[in-house]
Amino acid sequence: MLNSLVLIFKMSTIPTIPEINFEGIVRLLKKCQDYICGEYDQADVDEADVEEEIVLEVVKKYFSSTSADPNAETKYGLTILHHAVAAGFLEIVKYLIEDVGVDPHKKDNYECNALSYASFYDSRYIGFFGSAKKSYMDIALFLLEADVDTELPPFALRRPMDKGPVGEYLRSIREKE
Repeated sequence: MLNSLVLIFKMSTIPTIPEINFEGIVRLLKKCQDYICGEYDQADVDEADVEEEIVLEVVKKYFSSTSADPNAETKYGLTILHHAVAAGFLEIVKYLIEDVGVDPHKKDNYECNALSYASFYDSRYIGFFGSAKKSYMDIALFLLEADVDTELPPFALRRPMDKGPVGEYLRSIREKE
């Protein structure tokens, strides 16, 4: 299975397993979230190529073979957790928080935490496909168990972060507080 990981995306080059690094993991998760949100033609990527189990194997290999900082950030302040949430990968989110120790409260440069990403990508997915993706709600519920802040960042008023089921649920929680 791991030998086929180099071919996860036909249109990209992903480093071979011994060369997997933070940037490679981020690139892999970004390709998955772009595909899931409809930014690639279905003919360009085989749905089996973005299966969470395969991506989880790569993430586990990365963290088991290095002493990587679990909270490493891109230049925009995004962690691997932000990207895993955006891709809708619940099992990877659980692994990162429970086994690796990623900080679920970490915010990016725009003050978005992982819960903000679940809400935003839930809305975005509905915009592309017309229906909700169950994993975003499951991720939101898992993050709420980790006591992640439900407040949306200030710029969220300009984005559709509360239009889908996750956003509506978070809004109902905030209204009760």
